[in-house]
Amino acid sequence: MAQLPNSANVKDVIRELQTMEAINQKADLVSVVGAPATSSDSVAQVITKLVAAKTSLAANLTAKGQSAAAAESVQSLADKVGAYNGRRWAKGRTAANSNKLSVRGLSFRPRYVIASLYFGSSDSNYYVSAWFDLSEMGHNTLAVGKIGLGNQVIGSTAHAIYDDGFDLWVSSTPNDYIWIAFE
Repeated sequence: MAQLPNSANVKDVIRELQTMEAINQKADLVSVVGAPATSSDSVAQVITKLVAAKTSLAANLTAKGQSAAAAESVQSLADKVGAYNGRRWAKGRTAANSNKLSVRGLSFRPRYVIASLYFGSSDSNYYVSAWFDLSEMGHNTLAVGKIGLGNQVIGSTAHAIYDDGFDLWVSSTPNDYIWIAFE
């Protein structure tokens, strides 16, 4: 704390008290914001770092499929983090044509796809095809694993993955398949 001269008037004392309060508030703000803000930063620098952190948080939420913007309140962004439930998935029933089950319009790029021939309520005969992205296991992202059960062909090259869906090779067409895809 600065030492006031003996000649200080009331105005000088009030200014000094306001300065001390601002310093304490800045220290409190730095404490709340945390790294990368430091006590040696100016208030403007702390605010800039807080805005950068909010921008990063909003971008990360958006990358996970949550709508978010840096202009939102911290509480709003925190609520969206709390509402995030992990990887996205979708399922459906789609007709296969020319030995290909083709699904588009998903809101994510699938990493795992499993499809089974749909026979209504009968389970006496089934065929299953699957596709999975081997990058989950540390392989090159272009590597894919394929498997088939029943009379499905294992390792068919007809499988393809897209930002919004997939093509999966199946051997029984024209028939409906039930499928599930995971991010």
